[in-house]
Amino acid sequence: MLAWFITNWVGKPIIDVRDKRLKALQAAEQHAFVGFVAGNEREAGARAALTEAASGLQSISRGHGWPVRLYCRLARYDLEAAANWLITMHNMAGKIGYDDKRRQIVLDAIYIFLRVISI
Repeated sequence: MLAWFITNWVGKPIIDVRDKRLKALQAAEQHAFVGFVAGNEREAGARAALTEAASGLQSISRGHGWPVRLYCRLARYDLEAAANWLITMHNMAGKIGYDDKRRQIVLDAIYIFLRVISI
């Protein structure tokens, strides 16, 4: 009974965190450089993927209990900040005026908040 409780209350939510973190990283990497020359279909796909990734991270940040928050604190993930940068990347997709350097800065910020690279 205790093992079931630990698995369902602690294990599955942590697996959910790791899964959504990887999906957010994949979305950011795939859609970081969708610029003005990308077609409307590509832009819409990028925006949809980035929105889904950001909302997934925000739902974890705001909706899970203390075991998940403790795991994120120990792993040094800042899911809320990463979600905000994913939204920024969403707003940049397909727009004129954002060069590759600015897009790389946003991608690097997502990497830092999801602990892919450290500073």
